[in-house]
Amino acid sequence: MALFSLGQGYRTTYVQFLIVAAIYFCASASYMVVNGVGGGGLVDSSVSARANFVSNIASSAVGLFSGAIHNYLGSRASLLIGAVAYVFFALSYFIYGLTGHAAIVYVAAVCFGLSITLFWTAQGSLMLSYPTEDHRGKYITTFFVAFSASGVTGGVLALALNFHSKFPTLGATTYLAAIAIGAVGVALVFFLRPASQLVQDNGHPLVVRKFEGWRHEIRGTGGIFTNKYMWLMTPLFIVLGTYFTYISNGYNFSLFTIRTRGLNATLFSICGMLGSLVFGYYMDHARLPMRLRGTVAAGAITVLLLASWVSAYFVQRPYPRLDPDSPAALAHVGHDFSSGFYWATVLIYCTWGFLDSTLNAFSFWILGGVTSDPDELARFTGYTRCLQGLGGVLSWGLDSLRVAYVTELWVTFSLLLVGMAFAVATIRVLPLPNETDSMDVASVNVAFDGDSACEEVKAPLVEKPHLPTGQAV
Repeated sequence: MALFSLGQGYRTTYVQFLIVAAIYFCASASYMVVNGVGGGGLVDSSVSARANFVSNIASSAVGLFSGAIHNYLGSRASLLIGAVAYVFFALSYFIYGLTGHAAIVYVAAVCFGLSITLFWTAQGSLMLSYPTEDHRGKYITTFFVAFSASGVTGGVLALALNFHSKFPTLGATTYLAAIAIGAVGVALVFFLRPASQLVQDNGHPLVVRKFEGWRHEIRGTGGIFTNKYMWLMTPLFIVLGTYFTYISNGYNFSLFTIRTRGLNATLFSICGMLGSLVFGYYMDHARLPMRLRGTVAAGAITVLLLASWVSAYFVQRPYPRLDPDSPAALAHVGHDFSSGFYWATVLIYCTWGFLDSTLNAFSFWILGGVTSDPDELARFTGYTRCLQGLGGVLSWGLDSLRVAYVTELWVTFSLLLVGMAFAVATIRVLPLPNETDSMDVASVNVAFDGDSACEEVKAPLVEKPHLPTGQAV
């Protein structure tokens, strides 16, 4: 599939991973242009809510098996399928704006849900299997900084293209920009090389394991349900798919003007980049045992959750959900960033951006402690996408039913606290490295690629240094 080559350095895993990060940057920026402002940029946010609802149903339905499908197709094919789905999703909103027929949005949402689980399974597998153990933190931080930067780009475009708009909706040009950015991501997939041709950071060839058959994959998928750590992490993975609904379709949508919502999406992602860097630096450099490091991080995250969500309740309470066909909804514009109201309330939104990246990095840090095997990583990542899809079904289902905003707020906040409690319980029993951070494990210098026919190579036993860290679903 790789149509282009730029020299020897182009074949290193980190350079290839930079291309992977760029693909996700384009795909996520395309999504954030449309969805970052809340309601899909439409007057009636229920269309977007229903689309995300059916998307998450589709995502959760295939998520459990996406690891096996990814291992069969290979990462590059999985990335291509997902990147095309992002373009189709943005295109559907543009067509809806022209025709008024919501069916195209719902069809695109189903395709989107079926595809992005595979797309994100590839991300988790590549991010944790391309690097050697001592470079994992760099790869994770690189990805999540790029991911947060996509939100910045999406927010800036939504702000710039609608800066002088007097309407509470996105203009057609904004949707076209989202389509164009997504198309760049599709093109970038063709710059990826087969994994069998890559060289790792230590100069050694990346060892590739061939697909071992569906019986092996089915048996491996069943093994997820016998892993106690995955059971303990289930609540946190579910909640990772819930909180963006209220943040975008509740708080941002109900309180602010369309251009201010674009600015909020930008600030949200900038703070997400900051959260990625802070978390990665802390987890790599804090002079604490690994288990205590994770516990302290969980405590800090919980404090920020308490402060931001309780504060949001008092801000949201005077702003109930309006009937989209009512005169009040049609006349509602929201607060602009030029008002005094804005700068106090946006601090909450910025805190949520910081927490978004930190929570995702935190979950990957724990997942990296559960296994180092890329075969299992693909399945576990697929399982997490399945759970996030279930969380999205819950949150977008509530939103599509037009549940009161404060009810959405308290449901989401409660789930976040439960998820953090189980995360702490996982850290307490996870077999993390001791004070010397050394233990014998199989080398993880293995990756999947559907185009490769290389036989499995047994990796030598190596010393395992720090577990993966860093971030900014």
